[in-house]
Amino acid sequence: MTTKLTALVSTAAQIRRRIDGIITRGSAIRILVDCAEPRRRQRADTIEVVSAVETADTGQLNATVRSARDPGTRYAVVISGPVRGRIRSARCSCRDSKKGHVCKHAIAVALRFIDRKREEYVLLRDRLTELEAGGVQ
Repeated sequence: MTTKLTALVSTAAQIRRRIDGIITRGSAIRILVDCAEPRRRQRADTIEVVSAVETADTGQLNATVRSARDPGTRYAVVISGPVRGRIRSARCSCRDSKKGHVCKHAIAVALRFIDRKREEYVLLRDRLTELEAGGVQ
């Protein structure tokens, strides 16, 4: 992953922009998780995220998760990118989401996003430190 990030962001300015984006999206996702019902947050730990893709320009997350009760059942989760620091919507194909709740599946995707972006942030921060120590702007 380090090699990919280095190839994608080679200047300090590019890294700073990428870090700002991670912080903005991560903060919005964290608000979504923090506002969810505590029992749904706990149950989210049992959910397997099969695949997840973030749209670069909008920050939208599209994911597939496996049902905790029936491993053969999968749900589609879409978390719209943040606007003014808030997530526009978190939708899932499960019953709870259709009733208007932020479901455990969406929370599981959000938590996975936070974990992955935390890793990316650390790599970028370290790369930025290296560049700045070398006098690169």
